[in-house]
Amino acid sequence: MRKTAGAVRQNARHIAILSIIGALLVVATAATADTRAPVRIMPCGDSITYDNHSGDTRPDSLRTGYRQPLWLLLEGAGYDVDFVGKVRAGYGAVPHFDSDSEGHPGWQDHQVADSIYVWLEQNPADIILLHIGTNGLNTDGR
Repeated sequence: MRKTAGAVRQNARHIAILSIIGALLVVATAATADTRAPVRIMPCGDSITYDNHSGDTRPDSLRTGYRQPLWLLLEGAGYDVDFVGKVRAGYGAVPHFDSDSEGHPGWQDHQVADSIYVWLEQNPADIILLHIGTNGLNTDGR
């Protein structure tokens, strides 16, 4: 049976994602094994990282998105992690978690790409959790 171009691209994406996850695990293991310092993770991206969507009226202090559940899972599993970034959202959430990130509502992929180098200089990270592309779906392609 012949695969369509879309199915081939989808398979390639899945392989790339699995490869990235594997590489992140190697980096995280190496960082914690040698130094005992927290693994610095930068949640980075658009409104999904920040936790902002149309019609949501919650204050910034309660916006956690996937970051709070991830933090709680990592801490509960015994990992020492430090979320890094200059944006703080979810700092008033209970239970408390490290609310630092580079989540920017409304940003498109090119805006994140134009800023990532500076962000990493200001807040070095061992791992970057990147979620971009959603805001570019209904635009002129830029």
